[in-house]
Amino acid sequence: MYNLCGSLLDRWYNVKFNLTSYIYDIDKQLRQNDKVIYILNETIKNDVSIEQRIEKLKNICSQIIWFSYRKKITQFQISSLTSDTGWGCMIRVAQMALAQVIRHYHSFTQPEQLIVLIRHFLDNDDDELTNFIEQDQKKQVQYYHAPFSIQKIVYHAKIEFKKKPGDWYKPNEILETLYYLFKYSQYSLNMQIYINYQCAFILQDAIQQMFNYDKGNQEWLKECITNNNQLISQHDKGIAIFIPARIGLQKVDKEYLEVLNHLMTLPYFQGIIGGVTNRAFYIVGRIHDYLIYLDPHFVQNAQNFEDLSKSQTSYTCQNVQLIHNQSIDPSIVVCLCIRNGLELLNFWHSNSKNIFLFHFWKQMLNYKCLNPFNFKMKIMNQQIFQNENYILLFKQISILSMSRQQNIQKQPPPQPAKGNQPQRNPQPHQPPKQKELNAEDYAKPPHLTKEEVLEVKQAFDIFDGDGSGAIDPQELREAFEASGIKTYHNKFIYQVLGELDTDNSGGIDFEEFLHLATAKVSDKDTREQIHKVFNLYDWNKEGRITWDELKRVAQDLGEEMTDEEIQHMFKKADLDDDGFVTFDDFYNLMTQKEYGKQ
Repeated sequence: MYNLCGSLLDRWYNVKFNLTSYIYDIDKQLRQNDKVIYILNETIKNDVSIEQRIEKLKNICSQIIWFSYRKKITQFQISSLTSDTGWGCMIRVAQMALAQVIRHYHSFTQPEQLIVLIRHFLDNDDDELTNFIEQDQKKQVQYYHAPFSIQKIVYHAKIEFKKKPGDWYKPNEILETLYYLFKYSQYSLNMQIYINYQCAFILQDAIQQMFNYDKGNQEWLKECITNNNQLISQHDKGIAIFIPARIGLQKVDKEYLEVLNHLMTLPYFQGIIGGVTNRAFYIVGRIHDYLIYLDPHFVQNAQNFEDLSKSQTSYTCQNVQLIHNQSIDPSIVVCLCIRNGLELLNFWHSNSKNIFLFHFWKQMLNYKCLNPFNFKMKIMNQQIFQNENYILLFKQISILSMSRQQNIQKQPPPQPAKGNQPQRNPQPHQPPKQKELNAEDYAKPPHLTKEEVLEVKQAFDIFDGDGSGAIDPQELREAFEASGIKTYHNKFIYQVLGELDTDNSGGIDFEEFLHLATAKVSDKDTREQIHKVFNLYDWNKEGRITWDELKRVAQDLGEEMTDEEIQHMFKKADLDDDGFVTFDDFYNLMTQKEYGKQ
């Protein structure tokens, strides 16, 4: 009965796949959109006939390695499933994205090269799974012919994410799984995977992965390339970049599309993991307002290496699809490939502002901070220092936490229970008593008053949940998560703790927290850089920011702020109280302390 149902489901998906191709005739749609076509790292200009352009588009798409649903797979562990039909489309799309990045990096064109690459993703992994499990449990790494097989993916996802065969995968789950399995691939010798869940691209992180150097910045990279530095030649690795992003709330925001359209024109662009509700697609390009994608929802028989050696046609898709850019789900993953230091420098020079735009908007949705300009300025600064980023984070966490505490205090007391039964008063958890804080010991008038010290202490106590007098790693994790920043690895938490815990006590005490909350913005944020940020808010280019412009920024970013909240923010920025935020106001605000100014 199960086999019969599975067979009917397979046929239904294939009929639907072919009907979609027939109904949404791509040739007809392309003729109606006679525009320039951007596909992966190529551009098809509209200076030739539409027939020639359609032919070239189909030829490029036919060279993309296509992964789709497969049946007659070796039975998954602890499951009777032998197919990924109906649940594996996110896996297949991520496989396509990774295969495309590897192919682009190595410039694979020869059939034997492509066979080896496709074999990395074979569903029948030639009995490697048993050995893989043994070696993985021993924490021993060796290279496998099929490190990205669906069998190995399901095995790791079960351990890491408690996934069962048949469960739908979220983008972060399949990305983390492929990231883990990548060390078992021979391609890891000269390539690294870079994933940033904060929707940003950090130059220092990329340099660390490519050149194994943790102190690099733009000037260092430029100097190394100019002087043909030996460090570059010895450690030069490519990076496969995956940046999860949300380009809207319930639907795609048009302003995000401007950034997305720009990214698709870059020579580093290698596709987008996207789709619609419960259906993942591999988006490879665009033509005007339509996105070009490959659809994995087609069921084929699983292959072993012998089958693959004879024919690779089942990994070639002839049915290219189009979807309007407003129809996709706003949750996407942008895929890029940087092959060397020169490409990294060029990418950073020409696109750092656009790639960070996602990050800025996302953070603005997470924080109702009194100083939203500050975060954008940090992004515009091409030398990103981690410690300064943490300083900013804690300022915003403090503001957020105090706001939450005020909301808690405003809640009405609980009403007595109805009926004759007496209501028991639960005993709240009582944290250990701390030594009473003498705010005068920390106050530094006029820059830091006693009242402001107590405000910071109030924020500190919220995160110091056990009342120990220090924020420990678990409390630090909760602070990050409360501010909308996901922390997937303990290594990140301890790295932050190590940089902020100046006395090496194992936690962040109040004095360290106070220093972070009241630290000045870096002196490296020059007047020129601050002016670039100012221009982002000066919509009318009049040299000043009006109340209406500030309100428009809040609305465009999706901030649910009342006019009173916006007015408070505006008054804080308008230091000379002339009704406008001039550049001098803006500059002074950016270079003064957060506390101590009313």
